[in-house]
Formats: sequence, C-alpha cells, structure tokens
Amino acid sequence: MSMHLTELWIHPVKSMQGQAVAAAQVGAQGLAGDRQWLLADERGRFITAREVPELLLWQPMPQPADASGHARLQLRAPDGQVRSVSAADYTHPAPVAVWRDAFGAWGGPAQTDAWLSERLGRACRLLYLGQRSQRALAGQPGQPLSFADSAPFLLCSQASLAQLNRDMQQLPGREPVTMRRFRPNLVVDALADGLAPYAEDGWTRLRIGALEFSLYKHCTRCKIVNLDPHTAQLSPAKEPLQTLARTHKLPAGVCFGVHLVAHGAGQLRVGDAVELLA
Repeated sequence: MSMHLTELWIHPVKSMQGQAVAAAQVGAQGLAGDRQWLLADERGRFITAREVPELLLWQPMPQPADASGHARLQLRAPDGQVRSVSAADYTHPAPVAVWRDAFGAWGGPAQTDAWLSERLGRACRLLYLGQRSQRALAGQPGQPLSFADSAPFLLCSQASLAQLNRDMQQLPGREPVTMRRFRPNLVVDALADGLAPYAEDGWTRLRIGALEFSLYKHCTRCKIVNLDPHTAQLSPAKEPLQTLARTHKLPAGVCFGVHLVAHGAGQLRVGDAVELLA
C-alpha cells in the first residue's frame, strides 16, 4: 500500500480558522506557526470555540516576519475588520493555563486586547507563545509543546473521514462533514483504495517524507467537532460526535485521529510519501 500526505494545516491562533499550506517546517513543538497565539480570559485561562463558537469564523493571516525575524499576523474579524499584530510587541510576561498546564507566555498591546474584547463581547487577551515554548508535553519534560490541546501534531486520514460520513449518512437528515471539523495538521491517504478506515489507530511509528514520527496518543474528541466551521452553528443532531460515539469509541474515549511527536526537524510538503515503520 502506497500512502502520501494530502493536506498540511496550521492554525496560527487556537480555535480560529486554519490555513492549508503546501509546505511547512517541522520543529520539536509542532509545525512552524501552528497554535503560536491564543486568547485568554482575565485570569489567564485559555478561551476556545467550546466557550466562544464564533472564534471559528475569525481568520488569522500570517504575514512575512519583520527584519528582526519577529512573527507577524493579521486578524480578520467576521465583520471584516482587520488588526495587525507583531510578536515584537509581545514582551510582557503573562501566565496562561491550557487544561492542567500552567506556564508562561507573552502579552502585548492593551489596544489589541480591547479591540478583540469588543468584538467577542467578553474580556480577553491575546497571548504569544514565544520563540520557544515554556510548556512541556505531559510525560516528556524535554519535549516543548505549543498552545495545542495535548500534542505537537495531529494526524487524520481521508479513509477514516469517508467511513465516518458513510456511517453518519445511514441516519436520516445527516450531512457529510469535511476534515476542517477535526482541525488536523497532517492528513494522509492511500494512492489507491487500500487504506482501511481508522488504520492510523494502530500505527506506532511512521515516516513522512524524510521525517520520523511516533504515536503519542489517540485524539479524544469534544463538542467542537459538532460546530460547523463555516457558520459556527452547533449541529442539532450532535453530529458527527454522536456517530463517532456509536461507531468508534476506543478505551481512551470517542476518538478521531492520532497525536504524534516528531524525531528531528525538517520540512514536510503535500505529496510526501508516508511509510509505516511499526
């Protein structure tokens, strides 16, 4: 069976829209530019589409770095208003909490926070991860982690999505969903029919292009997948989570996709070969 990488995604701001890219640099804490920014409340607790579904309608647009190498970003609100931000302005130490992880990040201009708070209807701050994360992957103290929920990389397969849609459409009134619901970094498929649905659940080591990855854990799913990424509306039928719970519940819970860690740095490109090592 011959497999390849069909999609690469980065999500510059946690819970905002993702961006499909043709190539991306791989580092210890994930794809370059992925989940480097985050919204937090006044206590430093992370804010996601679980609490604020309309975040899915915000479009973060990475810009070329400045002359000093600082990351730059434009934020486009659902009403079309745009705000530019630069990592050069994010120099104020700011505590942040993502799930059980409490660590340090960086805060920036109050004007940007006020602009975001006004449009979202709640007090919030935009935080920057920094050049190197101060957060470590659970159980692996030397492995840095971005603002991602639990691991540096999330891989999903087209075969699993196709099976999920087949299972879901056995029920009346169910519409197929796209991969955007699951916010992956890496999407793989076979060059011909041959990749079994949910085969990735059993992978432990693989090579994509020239880079090796290993399984960290299966990706458990929450209600965010029931939000339409185009409208931020919740599925009245609680889909696709309800179908996943019926057809693909693992010991870890209701899962779709696998979390990975990389062994080394380099570049990935759409079309790279995928090889199972174990």
